[in-house]
Amino acid sequence: MGGSKRLMEEIEARGASFIGDRYVCAFCLEDSALKAFVRENVSRYRCDYCGRRRPSVKADEVVELIVEGLRTEYEDPNNVMGWDSGEGGWLGVTTDKGDLVRNFEVTENEELYEDIVDVITLDEWCEQDPYGLSTHERLSYGWERFCELVKYENRFFPTMRRKRERYPDPDEVPPAELLRSLADILPELGLIRHVPIGTRVIRARTHNPGVVLGTATELGSPPKEQAYMANRMSSPGIPMFYGSFNRKTALAEVDYPASRKAATVATFETVTPFRVVDLSRLPQVPSLFDLDRNYLRRWIPFIHDFVADISKPIARDDRVHVEYAPTQYVTAWIQNRMPGRIKGIIYPSSKVLRGTSCVLFFRNEECREDGEGYPKPKQYLKLLPRSIRRFPARS
Repeated sequence: MGGSKRLMEEIEARGASFIGDRYVCAFCLEDSALKAFVRENVSRYRCDYCGRRRPSVKADEVVELIVEGLRTEYEDPNNVMGWDSGEGGWLGVTTDKGDLVRNFEVTENEELYEDIVDVITLDEWCEQDPYGLSTHERLSYGWERFCELVKYENRFFPTMRRKRERYPDPDEVPPAELLRSLADILPELGLIRHVPIGTRVIRARTHNPGVVLGTATELGSPPKEQAYMANRMSSPGIPMFYGSFNRKTALAEVDYPASRKAATVATFETVTPFRVVDLSRLPQVPSLFDLDRNYLRRWIPFIHDFVADISKPIARDDRVHVEYAPTQYVTAWIQNRMPGRIKGIIYPSSKVLRGTSCVLFFRNEECREDGEGYPKPKQYLKLLPRSIRRFPARS
């Protein structure tokens, strides 16, 4: 095989021709993954683009990584898109290679930018599925349909396919698939958190003036016969432990002082370790050029939207039972169906900016001290009596 033919095949495989014997440092790049690549693969200590003695790599290696990253989400329009011969144009949206490099903020160095764009061999790019919804859009649409279904059509069995849907929307994510996808992606995103012994959780309760609450039985999860109210994560009759991680958030979550009732606040401490889904520390969308993690770009925007939706404020009126139905169903699914014996969910407070709340799947008897009556199951939380604080009702 001739040298020129081998060269052309290599260019085609790489998606770029060659800049040549030029080196670039991390300071001349803007993208975090490209910067990390340079720092991990230093081969010379001088940059040809800023002229400084800095750890650098061959610019061709950076270009190759850029093209690999682009190929994970973009494609040659010739492979996936129709052409209108009459109008002389693609039947869909394409992006010029220069705009694509700009959009992903690869570099602000104009000389480097020109070199990168010049050697990328494909002039126009399009999304891999130009006529379908993105994964983020499909998941968001699926969540909207799930909420609609649970609220107004099928409260208890939304994962069962409805018989009348002989030809379901191909872009809709069925409820069962949506929930399975959540179970798969939450560990991938590092959102399964270990809660060690000694972790403190603050719980607030409102009550009529003159009432004194002072035991774990009174301040922990409500007994099942008193769990008659619908809450964000639990249906009436299903007792759970709602708490926060500071007093201000705990009081706000029970509408003190707006409720015009008195309030008692107490701190509980974990005595048994357990695992929770932590939705309060969501990861940022990774770089397109982080080839080990860029598949998460399809998921993280949806998770951010999902968390914003489940933690949004909801007025306590006659519709609260309906509006809480989707989060109640997801909570029950995480508690009973998700692998790993998950014991709670941490989520952003709907009442306090940057406040964090939690729901723990513990019954009243799992929060009691020894000696508070009849034998009890495994204890997960204990009350710290000295932490109890009482607040009077305010008009």
